Amino acid sequence: ALTDAALSLLGKGTVAFWYRANTAWSGAGARAAQLLDATAVSGEWFYLAKTAAGALVFEVRDSAGTTRAVTSAAQSFAANTWVHVAVTWDFNGNPGPNQDRLQIFVNAGMPAASAFTSSGLVSSSVGTLHVGDNPSGFSGSAGSVNSADGLVDEVSIYNFSLTQSQLNTLMNTTRACSTPAIDHLRLQHASGSGVTCTPATLTIVA
Repeated sequence: ALTDAALSLLGKGTVAFWYRANTAWSGAGARAAQLLDATAVSGEWFYLAKTAAGALVFEVRDSAGTTRAVTSAAQSFAANTWVHVAVTWDFNGNPGPNQDRLQIFVNAGMPAASAFTSSGLVSSSVGTLHVGDNPSGFSGSAGSVNSADGLVDEVSIYNFSLTQSQLNTLMNTTRACSTPAIDHLRLQHASGSGVTCTPATLTIVA
């Protein structure tokens, strides 16, 4: 949960991940999708959604009762394209006006950002952060009840706001595979049919 004592994310935070949608981000067949959601009470928003037009919307309700939001430019990624997505939030991390902010990064590029002044933190009504779905069924003005409808990988969560440079490093981090991974298993039945209570041989092929 965002309020977990081991990693409080109510003041500052970053969530970064790779996302591969099953459909194009925009155009014919595109659909809205909820990528992140920690909303537990309707109106106490914390979610990242992709609109059917291909934009990302990050909406957060602060503890002072104001909804903060930032929207990226519309994206036109094709179906089955891996895209690195990150959001950051910073409430009361710096003194002075307009020092609080929400940001959205796509492939560690220049962020879409919303700067504001807040006397609060992230609403304490938010719950567990869910990746790839909207389990509560509540939907903000730009949110969706749809799942991410795709694959999500390499989710990273921090209790501070990563910079563009740090996100670029994270995005380009690779891991060596020492041995080939098993991708599929095939079950082969020797006779092609089975009879109740009669032993039969099955072969598992990687």
